[in-house]
Amino acid sequence: MEVKTLRLKTILTGNFNVGKTSIIKRLCCNAFDKDMKPTIGGPDTSDVYTSNGTKIELVLWDTAGQEKYYCLFPVFYRNSSIVIIVYDPNNSQSFENVTYWVDSVHQYCDKDTVIVVVCNKIDLENQLITKEMATLLCKQYGDIPLMFCSALSGDGVKEVFDFAVNKFYNTKGDKMFAQTNNTTKHHSNVSCGIF
Repeated sequence: MEVKTLRLKTILTGNFNVGKTSIIKRLCCNAFDKDMKPTIGGPDTSDVYTSNGTKIELVLWDTAGQEKYYCLFPVFYRNSSIVIIVYDPNNSQSFENVTYWVDSVHQYCDKDTVIVVVCNKIDLENQLITKEMATLLCKQYGDIPLMFCSALSGDGVKEVFDFAVNKFYNTKGDKMFAQTNNTTKHHSNVSCGIF
């Protein structure tokens, strides 16, 4: 049986060492590697969602957070459906740079791109950045959704992506199918590759 498939390019961005790759690995493989190597980027296929007879497949792109790779962001951001901006609550620079990442999304992505700010590492104690500080920052950009997770424990990781997919589908999903007749056969394989 032919199943309509909607592939959503989903970018994880943010400073170096905030846990972007670990979030992807937790989502794709339900695993955590404390010795994760820095990432340059690349697509990883992840969870498959079904909504109203439509298969929604996330194609995750893991961006490098080092400044020397910033020139690549226009390429990574091109045709993105969802951008997840990750910060570390014990790294004030990563939080301060959320504004840079939001501005980059506004510059390089379609205005309908779903943006979600995510505080990773909620398992850490004595966090420098409070929930109130993060909420205030997100409100400055018109109430960008703010979510919390821990790639280490897995708490909240799936919920971040569930929320982003639902937000995208509810605002733009049907319109995308009206523009294309793209159908593919249903595949149940989910892959995980970290570059």
